[in-house]
Amino acid sequence: MANFNDQIVSLKSKILNKNNLLILIHNGYFLSFNFNFILVGFLYLGDGVVDYAVFDDFLVIQYEDSLSFYLDSDLVHTIRCPSISQFTHRNNHSIIITSSSIIQYNDFMKSSSAPLHHPQIPSLSPNCAFLAVSQANSPVVHLYSTSPLTHLQSLPHLSPIRSLQWRDSSLLIVETTDNDLYAYIQSSPVKFEPWTIYVSPSLLRSFWLGPQITDLLLRRALSDSNYLFHQNNQLSNLIATRRYESVSQISQFSRDLILNISSDGYNLSINAINDTSHSTSNYIRSSPIVQLTLNEYIPNDIIDIKIICESSYSPIYILAVRSENRGVLVGVLNPASIFDPVPDTTLHPPIQWLRSPSHVQHMQAITNMETNASGSSLSTYSKEDRMLIHWSTVDTPSNAMHKLRVIESSASFKEVDGLLNFIHVEDVTVMTFSDSIKVYRGYEHVETLPTSAHNVLLTNTSTYIHIVEQTASEITVTWLALNSCSVAHKSTQQCKPAKHLALASKKQLKRTDIPSYKSRSRSMRDTDNQDGHPLLTSLDADGEVTFLQVKDRELRCIGSSSSVEGNNVKAIETCAQSRHLALVTEGQQQQKVLVYNSRDILEHEYTTKRILNLEFLSLADYSNGLLLLVNEGAFARVLISTNNPQRRWTELTRLVLPVYESGPIEHAAFLSNGTVVLTTDANMHIQSVAHLLSDELRCLEGLAHDDVQETAKQPLRQLSLYEIVADVAGPVQEWHPAFMARCIDLGYFDVLKAVLGRLRRALIECDTGDMHDAFICDVREGVQDINHNKDREENDDDNIPYPSVDDRFVEALPTIKGVIGSGELYDTLSNMLNAMKVATERCLNGDAHTWKAVYYAHLDNAPHSQIALFAVLSTNHQLIADVLSNTASALATHPSIWLDEEPYRAKMEIIAKKMSLNSDEAIDPTLYGVSVIYFALQKKSAVITLWKYAYGNRERESTINFLNRDFDGTGEQCDKNRVAATKNAYALLSKHRYDYAAAFFILAHKHADATRVLIKHCKDYELALLVARLSGDTDLYQDILKETAKDAFTKGDSALLVAALLKLNLKSLASKCLLDVSSVCSNELFANLASGNSHTLNLALVGLYNAQAIPKSHVDDERGLVVRCANDLARDGCDVLAVRLLSSWRFGGEEKETKEKAEDKQKQEKEANTTAPTPQTKTNVIASQPKQSSQHVDQFDMSAFGF
Repeated sequence: MANFNDQIVSLKSKILNKNNLLILIHNGYFLSFNFNFILVGFLYLGDGVVDYAVFDDFLVIQYEDSLSFYLDSDLVHTIRCPSISQFTHRNNHSIIITSSSIIQYNDFMKSSSAPLHHPQIPSLSPNCAFLAVSQANSPVVHLYSTSPLTHLQSLPHLSPIRSLQWRDSSLLIVETTDNDLYAYIQSSPVKFEPWTIYVSPSLLRSFWLGPQITDLLLRRALSDSNYLFHQNNQLSNLIATRRYESVSQISQFSRDLILNISSDGYNLSINAINDTSHSTSNYIRSSPIVQLTLNEYIPNDIIDIKIICESSYSPIYILAVRSENRGVLVGVLNPASIFDPVPDTTLHPPIQWLRSPSHVQHMQAITNMETNASGSSLSTYSKEDRMLIHWSTVDTPSNAMHKLRVIESSASFKEVDGLLNFIHVEDVTVMTFSDSIKVYRGYEHVETLPTSAHNVLLTNTSTYIHIVEQTASEITVTWLALNSCSVAHKSTQQCKPAKHLALASKKQLKRTDIPSYKSRSRSMRDTDNQDGHPLLTSLDADGEVTFLQVKDRELRCIGSSSSVEGNNVKAIETCAQSRHLALVTEGQQQQKVLVYNSRDILEHEYTTKRILNLEFLSLADYSNGLLLLVNEGAFARVLISTNNPQRRWTELTRLVLPVYESGPIEHAAFLSNGTVVLTTDANMHIQSVAHLLSDELRCLEGLAHDDVQETAKQPLRQLSLYEIVADVAGPVQEWHPAFMARCIDLGYFDVLKAVLGRLRRALIECDTGDMHDAFICDVREGVQDINHNKDREENDDDNIPYPSVDDRFVEALPTIKGVIGSGELYDTLSNMLNAMKVATERCLNGDAHTWKAVYYAHLDNAPHSQIALFAVLSTNHQLIADVLSNTASALATHPSIWLDEEPYRAKMEIIAKKMSLNSDEAIDPTLYGVSVIYFALQKKSAVITLWKYAYGNRERESTINFLNRDFDGTGEQCDKNRVAATKNAYALLSKHRYDYAAAFFILAHKHADATRVLIKHCKDYELALLVARLSGDTDLYQDILKETAKDAFTKGDSALLVAALLKLNLKSLASKCLLDVSSVCSNELFANLASGNSHTLNLALVGLYNAQAIPKSHVDDERGLVVRCANDLARDGCDVLAVRLLSSWRFGGEEKETKEKAEDKQKQEKEANTTAPTPQTKTNVIASQPKQSSQHVDQFDMSAFGF
């Protein structure tokens, strides 16, 4: 029943759906309701309404002598026709049945007619080519062609016809009154022949599901990872063989599958019928292959049913009208339980009803929505209807293999005014008002607490509800015991005035909450996230963020930071588990989201128009598995953290409201199983975050990015939330480019060689289907050992200290596309392997620093400063110079710091020659830096030659004449020439031609002025170094090196900073900077300078420090820095390398041993020499791995850390 204008409206014996609205007609009014039974629209249709129906997007109203077609409440057309008894419509084809004829209309214009005595039940085929009708109390079905309306065939039966349904344009289903089902298939353009017969038991009524709903149900059942756990019927076994078929094959199978929901007057059953013979003359009496009785879940008085699905990702709703005006039921179908019923249908019912007779809901807009700390309870308050409702959230059928939740009102408080905040835990409710806090157990008021706080926050653990009261100068926390509803403790702490005070989110998703869990993480101790100590985040006006923890019956300050702007912050949110901080800042007509990690590093930011609220959700099995829900009004954006250092956060999905909701999303929050509840006006919607992935993560579904039409050819694959997090935030596979890159940075060549060996065997010996196993573990260990020995004979690379990649490896590499695709991941892997191949071929006899420099030089988007650092440490500068390009890009590696004199001058001359050519390969001496390099090399004649070829340049003749002067002599004329060059330099400065001005300063022998121009105006420290070095002025070169080091420090370029310090012979300082850039702050050279990126550790430099490439110097808090580096490795998905780093770290700098220590050491060595050595086996760092985890962690000794 529905309430309208204080009248009880009786529902007719049928129910319709249009755009996911329930459509009813009463007393000439057209009424539309949403699934929460809230009236969303009405239209007066006038008196005389006989019947109504929905076809395509049209609402069709039947009057006594006309049909009216409405589109979005607008009257589109009216067909006048007397004595209308029935009608149908499809694709602009309208069929009207009168007492003696069939009339066809195309585009609302009469096109043809045919006589027939008392026709009924018209049914158009999907392509509108055929019309099937029957006659009153007749067992005959008449088939007509619609172009024009021509009788084709009569199909006789034993009993009168009850319903007609087209499965597609060539398959007709006929249901008779004795519950028999006849299927006819088209055998020729003008003839249909019997295909199969299904004889059902005596039923009161059957509701046949159409082919589209059947297809959708089947696909979702196949996608559910819990599906086929109980193969206890014929249909389960039949579908099991088709689980991994393509979408097109599944659609063909759906065509052959007929589902109905039938009633015998006492209970309802779901029946499935299947026949795949496709024989046009096969007259078979089929029996149902599965029958599921639903008497415990569906009432016995249902007289009409509709099945509705808004999109491929939305739930499949069942709408049922009950007899005698008992109302409408709304439920959700569970595909897995229909196709494969489990024994315990209490937990997995085929239909979960969304509303019960005792259901209570808001009739006015929801003002506020709150959950408890874990998200297991939900409460809403409407200021207008003065009602507080607690909702019990229940796991429901997934519909797309991701659990949804439905909510059922469990308790409600009426006539509640002035409610500000509230929380519901078990049977205890706490409500806050402007001057008091009230406590209820059930509906009984048990306690009232006075308050004068301007802000009251509520949270809970398993034993207490914590009431946090904030005033201008203090924060008070009250412990309210759940078992007694009395105050157990109270604590007050003085604090600075806080502009924002918020509770950190403790919501945590466990793997048991997700049905299809295939995590790569190791087993962890299962903890109750409600028992975590509550965490508060305070932001004052100065931008200082303070973390306060409620622990041991007191409020403790556990840390603070000052990295945010406090003036324009609108909202603040923190994750209690990871200490991530999200801020919403206010700008001009826009707002910005900023996400910081626990070390105050900005990981993500983006700008949008409006942000209403945000919330974190962490995953229990992944320390880096985080979700951030951002409510932007028009939609709710869900962000997910990743193990990609270049993109720490990416969009997982966007949640939108159904099309019938016109208002914005007012509130959004996570529930305990990872679903999201959205509120708009008086309605609530529960959605899964994994139903519809964003474009960035669409590849995880196995779908094409840029060709949506090709989707039907792709295999069925859907991922649960844990599987998505495993791919984007969990440990990476050992062959992943990120893992191999970290091995190179840290110098773990033994690990990298082992990985490459397994990857090579996987590519060469395995097909695409076995490749994933071959990456992870040696599934054919014996065979692979033999092949590995063979590889050693053919390619004996055990004596090569560096990773080896041969031609056969490179040729087989495209095979990996079958597993990882041909996108960015493959391109990165291919580039890395080719760079390793070149580096090993050229550096067989070189040191490790030379190998790394050559490797980075061949890597796309290589860190140029790291090339400079490893080149400084290298013993073969000429080899590195040979592999660098001869273009201006080589200057980014700062050869002025590391390259020897003769090869340096030769390299610079070649680079200058290349730089003088423009994009059209034409000579242009005015291009940036050309004249600077040639003049610094004292190659003025080369510049003159370039100008001679600069045809068309208006400065050609004057420049050639000027450069022909002598600037290097000692006479008076030479002095005048140098003065003229200086004047030209200043003139060029005024014209903002800075590099050309620097060139003329060089011409005037004013090298210091040239370097100042290049640094101040061009910000080109390498060209300044080049000028200083080639000038022969050692002091000037040292000064420019110091300026380069300062610039590297302020920009956070630690590799270039270390290279410059080494060149300045500040080795102790350089050693400290490998691990901690802030160490240079104590040096007078860097006084009053701020580092641009002091929070980030460069793993390549960390590897150099641990390998003692530079003699170690003492670094403050070295242990903490190493742990931080290990956390960074784990954040990047390289857990095994993190453990290896901790276990192999060598602490401390250079310190003199005392005499006693030296004597003890000699004694220990003497005892060791007298003892027979124990043979030790070689430990493989990357051992055979279980499936879904490529990173095995050996038990390392980490006693140095005090673990």
